[in-house]
Amino acid sequence: MNTFIGILLIMGVVRLPEIRLYWSNSDMYANARIKNAMKHDRFLSILKFLHFSDNTTARTEDRLHKIRNIVEAIVDTFKSAIKPGKIIVIDESMIPWIGRLGFRQYIPGKRHKYGIKLYKLCLPGDYTYNINIYAGKNATAITKTRSHDVVMKLMSGLLSEGRILCTDSYYTSVPLAEELLEKNTFICGTVKMNRKFLPPQAKRKQHRGGIMSLENRNGVKFLKWTDKRPVRMLSTCENHMCKIIQGKNNKLKPDTVLFYNDAKKGVDLSDQMSSYYSSLRKTVKWYRKIIIQLICGTCIVNAWYIHQKWGNKHINTLKFREHIIDHLLVNNYRSEEMAIGKQIPSKRDSHFLHSYEGPTRKTRQRCKECYKCLYKKKR
Repeated sequence: MNTFIGILLIMGVVRLPEIRLYWSNSDMYANARIKNAMKHDRFLSILKFLHFSDNTTARTEDRLHKIRNIVEAIVDTFKSAIKPGKIIVIDESMIPWIGRLGFRQYIPGKRHKYGIKLYKLCLPGDYTYNINIYAGKNATAITKTRSHDVVMKLMSGLLSEGRILCTDSYYTSVPLAEELLEKNTFICGTVKMNRKFLPPQAKRKQHRGGIMSLENRNGVKFLKWTDKRPVRMLSTCENHMCKIIQGKNNKLKPDTVLFYNDAKKGVDLSDQMSSYYSSLRKTVKWYRKIIIQLICGTCIVNAWYIHQKWGNKHINTLKFREHIIDHLLVNNYRSEEMAIGKQIPSKRDSHFLHSYEGPTRKTRQRCKECYKCLYKKKR
């Protein structure tokens, strides 16, 4: 399996129009590293029958039963590798998918507008700590609102430790901010104007550069600042006092906006790093695409993040992928066979087509070993 994943990573670094071209005899397409590691038919067989669950024991009512176990194993690895700091971010990510699927989503603001939506909890850098895959409206029971439940599920195990959660307008609401504040967790994020429990003054028009700040009895602060368009935010952080700070291009901005912009880049940076050298290919199996993206994309980015933070040598993502490929392909397909005691047959002992002299209409290629066995049986 290591060899198979290593080949997938090579296909992400060296892009060709079709998979078969990696085993081509043409100097234009052939990849000697892949050809020496695994046979073409073997790779396609593994790719075709790649499966991640036992259908006899799987809970078929779960739409994600085909990948539930392996996704949970991947997420547990993410959580055990690193402990989040004070600031964490929640946002959506998309895995491209244009085929038929009951929970396929359309998000116009994403690079891939159609696909499978992932709710991700990330660090301000590009480390993905937790993942929740959206499986449709009726996939799980809703206690309050869908966005509220997603936040509380992703934050499981991280509450009551004084962290600051940055969210966009899909998640941010006054009830969520108050509930997190009760659990010693702060929130900072943009908010939609149609949310409940916002102050009535929020609908007032402002001139450019205007700022308004209000706070309710529970400590939830509302901020409205107008630049090119109105920006509305909620914050429960103690140090967010709506101070005006000079940002980039000498623009005056509230400190809450600058803090949010600096922290919110975590998910976007993670998606950007995963898009480099992507191993995704067209397929009719949606679950296969998700797992390949998580293993060859998110896992590699997380490993690179850890290496950059605590490793001895700083290298770029390309060099890091090359080191992983070298490690995975140390024992190629033939050397693995030798390691388990299998002898590679020579041409004299193996079955191969033997050509005979004469016109093509009267002679054809025949397997020498098979005909030798038939001749022995006849005798």
